[in-house]
Amino acid sequence: MESSFKSAWRIVSPIIIYLVIERIVGFTINFYYIMGRLDEDAVWTETLENQLYLEVYDMLSKNTVLISGIVASIGILIFYRMFQKELRKRTYIIEHIGSPYLKYLYVAAIAIGFTLSVNLAINAWGLFKYNFDIAELNQIIYSESLWKQILVIGIIVPICEELLFRGVIYERISQSGNTRSAMILTCILFAFFHGTWIQIIYAFFFSFLMIYAYQRCGSFMAPLCFHIISNLSSLMLRQFPPLSTIGYSIGIVSFAIIGLLGIYKLKHQKYYRCQSKNYSN
Repeated sequence: MESSFKSAWRIVSPIIIYLVIERIVGFTINFYYIMGRLDEDAVWTETLENQLYLEVYDMLSKNTVLISGIVASIGILIFYRMFQKELRKRTYIIEHIGSPYLKYLYVAAIAIGFTLSVNLAINAWGLFKYNFDIAELNQIIYSESLWKQILVIGIIVPICEELLFRGVIYERISQSGNTRSAMILTCILFAFFHGTWIQIIYAFFFSFLMIYAYQRCGSFMAPLCFHIISNLSSLMLRQFPPLSTIGYSIGIVSFAIIGLLGIYKLKHQKYYRCQSKNYSN
């Protein structure tokens, strides 16, 4: 029983650490903002409390991307050390074979192809149209400057999430020797980390693709590049106006083919081999 609890804790504790970081950063920002708005002679009243509540909410809404970047940056420092610790526990080393960069071209094709294909389908069918929570969140996030979106949503957040999920969590589950269970459980955790049912399905599918890229390439850089390219592709797509019905149809099919070609190339080539650490010594 104790062993099962310890195993479960090792899997979920990184997510809890992230949520704690999120709460601490949020509390710290709120605290210093409120202290900066209060005069020494201010008397705490219900009116003042309501006013500060509205100001804090407005401040947080206008800086959602920046705050996410702060949380993710702290997470990167913590999860990178945790990931390196898990890698040292491996009983084998990865020896890369063939072109060191060609595989990432195929990973990029999968990321761009399926990201744009799926997002075009979502836009064409208006799946987020009646989800007011997502609509409001998107309006808040995408109203901030593009350079912030690219830096935080396109780069910093993907690095943090990859270290957390495909790094620490996936590695820890994989140590049991069952990579299929590791893939499924990591995808489930990553999916529910992202909220509503549409986002859950979306995140599960892309988590599966990222782990597939990880397994085929034998390098953590594969899911990391996938996630960054995927997020940047989504951001770039938002810069274009809506398409016609035929435009959506052509785009969905064309980009899906690009993604499938990337999968085909990864599947039919070998890019690494495992070698025992004892043998290498």
